[in-house]
Amino acid sequence: MGWDSAQRQLDRDWYSIGESGGSAVDDAHNPFADYVDHGNELEAKLIGQQQKQAKKMTVYQMQYSRDNELWVSNRLKQSDIVQVAGAEEDDDDMGKNRVHLLVHDLKPPFLEGTLLTRPLDPVKTVVDPTSDLAVFARKGSALVGDLREKRERAKATRDAVNMAGTTLGNVMGVRVEDEDGEALSGS
Repeated sequence: MGWDSAQRQLDRDWYSIGESGGSAVDDAHNPFADYVDHGNELEAKLIGQQQKQAKKMTVYQMQYSRDNELWVSNRLKQSDIVQVAGAEEDDDDMGKNRVHLLVHDLKPPFLEGTLLTRPLDPVKTVVDPTSDLAVFARKGSALVGDLREKRERAKATRDAVNMAGTTLGNVMGVRVEDEDGEALSGS
């Protein structure tokens, strides 16, 4: 039976539907009957591949996929586009997939203050005299040096101008003052 004869038989069956009340395509005259088994085999093969791929997913990926599906279904429910029968049953499913975590509050010994971790001997430091910090510390700050020099110059000027304790100062009656500005008695 060639393609032309199969096509003619299908046309006859199609146009005889009204007379006999049957269907043009049934299991006896189905031209795609050979492909039904092939479709079932292909579907089973695809399902097997999906199961293999699902096994390769990590727990994190499965949870992410599940959360994503729940979010999409929630959005569809909220928009009233889709109404799902038995949606309340899916919410109970969340308790089954819970993961129990055991948390230990561990603190390292040096934070706990135990005596075993304290060093008995002082820690010896490595001194590098050529390090930048050591060089700058030796040189000192230019600002601090300028202020010290001005202070010493002002003190020297004040001592040079002070006539107290000199012969001329004694003749003139200048008395020695302490740092508070009070006159000392006795000299």
